[in-house]
Amino acid sequence: MRIDDALPNTRDIENLAGYLPILYSPDFNPVQSTGGGEHHQNGVIDTPYPIYHAIVNKFFAEASNNIWMDFEYKPEEQQNLIKDERYIQSATIENIKSLITYCVRGEKFCDGHWNRMIKKGYIQNILKRLQTILYEMPHE
Repeated sequence: MRIDDALPNTRDIENLAGYLPILYSPDFNPVQSTGGGEHHQNGVIDTPYPIYHAIVNKFFAEASNNIWMDFEYKPEEQQNLIKDERYIQSATIENIKSLITYCVRGEKFCDGHWNRMIKKGYIQNILKRLQTILYEMPHE
C-alpha cells in the first residue's frame, strides 16, 4: 500500500473537523497582519504576504499530514470541484483528500490562498462533509 492510499481514521477526521467552530466563529480572522511591502532604497518593493493566525497555521499543518495528502491530485480539477457545494456534500473521503491537498498546497504558489479557502467557505464545506462522514462511519 502506498502512503497516499491510506485513509484517515476516526481520530484523524475528528481532529480536522474539530477546527470548524474555531475557523468559522463570527469574530475569527484568518489573517493577523500583513508582512512585506517594504520599499527599499534601490526601488525594490517586497511583495506583501499574509501573516496567519496561529490556529490557521495549526490547521494547515495538520491538514498537511500524509494521511490527508493525495500525491496524484490534479490542481486544475480540484480548483473547479472545490466551488461545487453539491459535489462536496457527496464527496468520498478520497475526494476530500484531493480537495484538502489543493487547499494546503495552493499557498505555496499564491500568497493568501489559505485565507481565500477559509473566507469563501470552501474549508467550511469540507469540514462539514467530514463531520457527516464521521457520523456515517460504523462506531464500536
